[in-house]
Amino acid sequence: MAPERFRYCLDQLRRLDHDRYLSVLLAPAEQRAPLAALGALEAELDHIPQTVSEPMLGQIRFQWWRDTLEQMTPTSHPGHEVAEALVDTLFVGGLSPSDLLPMIDLRSAQLTAEPFATTRDLVTSVEQLVKVSLEARLALMAGSKTVGIDMLVAEGIVRHLRRIPFEAGAERLSLPLDLMRTYDVDPHDMFAGVARPGFKALVAELRHLASERYKLGAGVRVTNVSELHVLLPASLVPLYLRKMAATDFDLLHHSCEVPAFRRQLRLIRVLATKRF
Repeated sequence: MAPERFRYCLDQLRRLDHDRYLSVLLAPAEQRAPLAALGALEAELDHIPQTVSEPMLGQIRFQWWRDTLEQMTPTSHPGHEVAEALVDTLFVGGLSPSDLLPMIDLRSAQLTAEPFATTRDLVTSVEQLVKVSLEARLALMAGSKTVGIDMLVAEGIVRHLRRIPFEAGAERLSLPLDLMRTYDVDPHDMFAGVARPGFKALVAELRHLASERYKLGAGVRVTNVSELHVLLPASLVPLYLRKMAATDFDLLHHSCEVPAFRRQLRLIRVLATKRF
């Protein structure tokens, strides 16, 4: 990958997905380019709903990425640094750009779709996205296993929780309707920034779900270097869950961020022990 494109991808990750930014910095030199390119693409796609005022504007941007990937060839010049970085990495790694289209489809569906009817629907959506992302990274980095996919699902649930303040501010329902009924959560309270006991209980249940999924994958020693670095960002799940579990924590008003040095120490420990 051209150095200026790599720097651009890193800068995008630093701004939009700091966990993956730190993970790329800790990866072996030969793995940084594919991790940075794919990470920057996903960061761009994740950020689209937060930068548009209407769903249609988001769909236009998703369609641009869909068209770009569908038309991409080894000699393409898409005119976008992240897309150029993908040209540099995908074909060398033997991955077809069309393999990334589900990333766009799954995210764009969430932009205008009805709220998740059940918790199972939410988890299924996370699982589908995680599977596409994981398979793409392993294909580029010569990994072959899917060990740890439960940890990545847990990370996806935590990411969903961390987006709730933005979703609520945009008056967009992103919580499963079955849990909202169970805990008598009024969406108008959420939109107004009022975190009643039922809302906190609902969040606690999703935290528990993420914790249980993480435990299913953690504890296994990951010796394949490629797989270890693909899974590395998921190792931060316990830090976020611990912060959100604090007695006085209010998801709608308090930051979920964990200091960078604590995240760095966690990542380094996992790399040293090869255990999550």
